[in-house]
Amino acid sequence: MKIPKEFLLDNWFKLTLLSLVILTIAGGFYWFGLRPSIIKSGCAWIEVHYDAVPAKPASPDWPECLKSKPTVPKTIEEINKLYGCYDATPAQPERNSKKQPSNAQYVNCLREHGL
Repeated sequence: MKIPKEFLLDNWFKLTLLSLVILTIAGGFYWFGLRPSIIKSGCAWIEVHYDAVPAKPASPDWPECLKSKPTVPKTIEEINKLYGCYDATPAQPERNSKKQPSNAQYVNCLREHGL
Protein backbone atom coordinates (compact mmCIF):
# COMPACT_ATOMS: atom_id res chain seq x y z
CA MET A 1 0.00 0.00 0.00
CA LYS A 2 1.43 3.30 -1.09
CA ILE A 3 0.70 6.44 0.93
CA PRO A 4 -0.24 9.35 -1.33
CA LYS A 5 1.96 12.43 -1.20
CA GLU A 6 -1.00 14.74 -0.61
CA PHE A 7 -1.97 12.81 2.56
CA LEU A 8 1.51 13.33 4.01
CA LEU A 9 1.55 17.01 3.11
CA ASP A 10 -1.91 17.62 4.56
CA ASN A 11 -1.39 15.63 7.80
CA TRP A 12 2.30 16.12 8.57
CA PHE A 13 1.58 17.76 11.94
CA LYS A 14 -0.79 14.99 13.07
CA LEU A 15 1.66 12.27 11.97
CA THR A 16 4.56 13.96 13.76
CA LEU A 17 2.48 14.37 16.91
CA LEU A 18 1.36 10.72 16.76
CA SER A 19 4.98 9.58 16.31
CA LEU A 20 6.09 11.62 19.32
CA VAL A 21 3.28 10.20 21.48
CA ILE A 22 4.18 6.63 20.48
CA LEU A 23 7.89 7.24 21.17
CA THR A 24 7.09 8.82 24.54
CA ILE A 25 4.92 5.87 25.59
CA ALA A 26 7.56 3.37 24.43
CA GLY A 27 10.33 5.29 26.22
CA GLY A 28 8.27 5.47 29.42
CA PHE A 29 7.61 1.73 29.29
CA TYR A 30 11.33 1.05 28.87
CA TRP A 31 12.46 3.52 31.56
CA PHE A 32 9.86 2.74 34.22
CA GLY A 33 8.99 -0.89 33.45
CA LEU A 34 11.62 -2.84 31.54
CA ARG A 35 14.83 -1.19 32.77
CA PRO A 36 14.10 -1.62 36.52
CA SER A 37 13.21 -5.29 36.07
CA ILE A 38 16.47 -5.93 34.18
CA ILE A 39 18.48 -4.19 36.91
CA LYS A 40 16.68 -6.02 39.73
CA SER A 41 17.25 -9.42 38.11
CA GLY A 42 20.93 -8.54 37.60
CA CYS A 43 21.31 -7.59 41.29
CA ALA A 44 19.50 -10.69 42.60
CA TRP A 45 22.69 -12.81 42.38
CA ILE A 46 26.31 -11.86 42.95
CA GLU A 47 29.32 -13.74 41.64
CA VAL A 48 31.77 -15.13 44.19
CA HIS A 49 35.30 -16.30 43.36
CA TYR A 50 36.95 -19.16 45.26
CA ASP A 51 40.70 -19.69 44.93
CA ALA A 52 42.18 -23.10 44.32
CA VAL A 53 42.92 -25.19 47.43
CA PRO A 54 45.82 -27.63 47.23
CA ALA A 55 45.45 -31.22 48.38
CA LYS A 56 46.37 -31.92 51.98
CA PRO A 57 47.61 -35.38 52.96
CA ALA A 58 46.38 -37.04 56.11
CA SER A 59 48.45 -36.86 59.25
CA PRO A 60 50.94 -39.74 59.24
CA ASP A 61 49.39 -41.44 62.23
CA TRP A 62 45.70 -40.79 61.44
CA PRO A 63 44.24 -44.14 62.63
CA GLU A 64 46.59 -44.44 65.61
CA CYS A 65 45.95 -40.84 66.59
CA LEU A 66 42.24 -41.51 66.91
CA LYS A 67 42.79 -44.68 68.93
CA SER A 68 45.29 -43.18 71.37
CA LYS A 69 42.98 -40.51 72.77
CA PRO A 70 40.83 -41.53 75.75
CA THR A 71 37.69 -39.76 74.52
CA VAL A 72 36.92 -39.13 70.87
CA PRO A 73 35.34 -35.75 70.12
CA LYS A 74 32.09 -35.68 68.20
CA THR A 75 33.25 -33.95 65.00
CA ILE A 76 36.33 -33.98 62.82
CA GLU A 77 36.79 -30.25 63.48
CA GLU A 78 37.07 -30.97 67.20
CA ILE A 79 39.65 -33.67 66.47
CA ASN A 80 41.69 -31.25 64.37
CA LYS A 81 41.46 -28.55 67.00
CA LEU A 82 42.14 -30.67 70.09
CA TYR A 83 44.48 -33.41 68.91
CA GLY A 84 46.05 -32.34 65.64
CA CYS A 85 44.71 -35.39 63.81
CA TYR A 86 43.42 -34.70 60.34
CA ASP A 87 42.19 -36.71 57.39
CA ALA A 88 43.30 -36.17 53.80
CA THR A 89 41.46 -33.52 51.82
CA PRO A 90 41.38 -33.53 48.02
CA ALA A 91 42.47 -30.56 45.96
CA GLN A 92 39.74 -28.15 44.94
CA PRO A 93 40.04 -26.21 41.68
CA GLU A 94 39.55 -22.48 41.33
CA ARG A 95 35.89 -21.73 40.70
CA ASN A 96 33.25 -19.06 40.44
CA SER A 97 29.74 -19.43 41.74
CA LYS A 98 26.72 -17.26 42.41
CA LYS A 99 25.01 -16.58 45.69
CA GLN A 100 22.19 -14.40 46.91
CA PRO A 101 23.44 -11.06 48.22
CA SER A 102 22.70 -9.70 51.65
CA ASN A 103 20.07 -6.98 51.88
CA ALA A 104 22.74 -4.26 52.10
CA GLN A 105 24.57 -5.62 49.02
CA TYR A 106 21.30 -5.78 47.07
CA VAL A 107 20.37 -2.19 47.95
CA ASN A 108 23.90 -1.03 47.10
CA CYS A 109 23.72 -2.76 43.70
CA LEU A 110 20.37 -1.12 42.94
CA ARG A 111 21.79 2.30 43.82
CA GLU A 112 24.88 1.72 41.69
CA HIS A 113 22.65 1.01 38.69
CA GLY A 114 20.43 4.03 39.26
CA LEU A 115 17.35 2.70 41.05
